[in-house]
Amino acid sequence: FSDLVLDGSGMARRALLYLSDDTHWEAALSLKLALLYLAAEGIAPVADQDQSMRLGAVSLRPLDPDLGGYDELDARGYQIMREFRPPTTLPSFPLHALLDGTVPPDQIADRVVIVGVVADSVKDFVITPLDVRSGRGTPGVTLQGLFAAQLISHALDGVAPTRPLKWNMETRIIVLIMLCGGIAGLVARRPLHLTLAILLGAAMLVIACYAALLHSVWLPTAEIAIGWSAALLSATIGAAFADRAQRALLMHLFSIYAAAPIAQDLWHRRGEFTANGHPIALRLTCTVLASDINDFTTVSESND
Repeated sequence: FSDLVLDGSGMARRALLYLSDDTHWEAALSLKLALLYLAAEGIAPVADQDQSMRLGAVSLRPLDPDLGGYDELDARGYQIMREFRPPTTLPSFPLHALLDGTVPPDQIADRVVIVGVVADSVKDFVITPLDVRSGRGTPGVTLQGLFAAQLISHALDGVAPTRPLKWNMETRIIVLIMLCGGIAGLVARRPLHLTLAILLGAAMLVIACYAALLHSVWLPTAEIAIGWSAALLSATIGAAFADRAQRALLMHLFSIYAAAPIAQDLWHRRGEFTANGHPIALRLTCTVLASDINDFTTVSESND
């Protein structure tokens, strides 16, 4: 069969290897093509201890229903993730070139050849992550050939299949990133430092997610970058409000004993005599003026 598995958005990110029930087993077209090619190399599918399919040295574990960011994934059949590593296109030739003998022999010899239709009138186009910008889609026959090439690469080159992490593991990573972003937000208080922390942090996280993808681990890049930025901004804004409340309280206390300009000056210079919220012991030379108000005692004693 040549059926394709589409996400809710109509995009092809997964692929079926086979379908089975109690009495019947049917392999997908791409798997049949790959097995015919691999048979010449002496490679046949075998079952792992967990009953996963193994091609060569690579185990192709089926997708779980709680896969990554999917919500209630329909994991029926034996599904794996499609790889979109280069090359992402296949050489193609029109039928008349094949009949006329103008196709180079090295483009056919020892290769998997698929004959199909790519005309616009057939409307056999499927959207993949590589077609998001163009919106035109990839021909179905090309998608079958790319998946057959992927299976052959798994078996011959040992390329590990890309897999998202479990939902709970992804959640822990995002929470950890947000915790680090919150700490960075408490440190980067100035606007320039805050901007640099957001941009550099998000860029480093995207690079880390790309490096993980090269090692066949699919991380939720957008969620991680957004979590970092949101936690950093939230921590900075929260700290700013806390500073404002603390300043208002201290200014109120200072204004009882000192004029407003003196209180303002003490606040701006608080770093000279406080550290981590506690006063610093200082030895200072100062002049103290003791004065009294004429007849203050008499006046104060006459008042309740």
